[in-house]
Amino acid sequence: MESKIVYKHIRILNWWTDDVWYIGCRTSPQNMISGKGSANPFKLLRPTYKHWYADPIPFLMKGKQYIFMEVYDRFEKKGYIGVSSVNSKDLTIEKPVKIMEEPFHMSFPYIFHYQGEVYMIPETHEARQIRIYKMGGSIYEWSLYHAYDTQAELSDTIVLSKDPIIYLLNTEKNAKNPYQTKMHLFKIENLADKSGLIEIPIQMTASDAQEYSYDNRNGGTLVKDKNKLYRIIQEAEDRWYGKDIVAREIFQFGDNGYVESADIVKLEADKMPLNIKKKHEILGMHTYGYVDGFEVIDINVRQLSYVMFRAFVQRNLKKLRKKGTVDKIQKKA
Repeated sequence: MESKIVYKHIRILNWWTDDVWYIGCRTSPQNMISGKGSANPFKLLRPTYKHWYADPIPFLMKGKQYIFMEVYDRFEKKGYIGVSSVNSKDLTIEKPVKIMEEPFHMSFPYIFHYQGEVYMIPETHEARQIRIYKMGGSIYEWSLYHAYDTQAELSDTIVLSKDPIIYLLNTEKNAKNPYQTKMHLFKIENLADKSGLIEIPIQMTASDAQEYSYDNRNGGTLVKDKNKLYRIIQEAEDRWYGKDIVAREIFQFGDNGYVESADIVKLEADKMPLNIKKKHEILGMHTYGYVDGFEVIDINVRQLSYVMFRAFVQRNLKKLRKKGTVDKIQKKA
């Protein structure tokens, strides 16, 4: 993320600021892709000194609202998957419960239904695998169902279904510029049989999916509106990850490739109805989700950070200790 000055009049405080992510939710009769979203402000799950929260995926079960998310440990510098229940009266997002952690980083916990069961494909690019987990007896119980090895490090998989076939759409980072990605489309003929992963060339698209681009990477759940299906995309720039959200209509997917429209709508982070202190600078957003009147986003904010202050103190203590050791050596000499 590109660094920016936040506290203009107290410049020394900029040494102690950090980029963190908030998650927000609200109820809305229509999604923001339709252009008729609610004006109600999003209720926020705010970061703590140790964790921030991103990649929200909305989920409804037995009339209850939940949010699956990446929980990022700022000291370990690694994410795991958590789920929060949402208070139906005031939409307060409860503290997330850890449901999934691996030795590698995990994020973007995409949820999908398949033949009466609930599955999740979190982003696990560091493992060079597409890993599919299956929900057990409750929303807090998950186990690895199957893992597909991949040659490339693939991020943020979404699922397009033609039961029993499912198609997986994800992206690969440009090794020369990690803010750019190109799309990949895979086919699983029967998930119940754990059939193999087949890559399908993307030959037909309105965007430059076959090339590296700043606006290919998935940014949330598929959104259905008036019998149309939309893909949510996180828009980036050079040195700026997760700037805004755009949506494109999906025209075709399958064995003949993938076709989508040009941008239909753009959601800008600084125009979201939020209750965030003005002294904090909103930098961007990279996830949007909507299901049956329940809407979620994440917001990137630069603000004062205990983590950065702690690192600042540790660095300077280390310098002082080193200087003290040098002084002692020089005195002995």
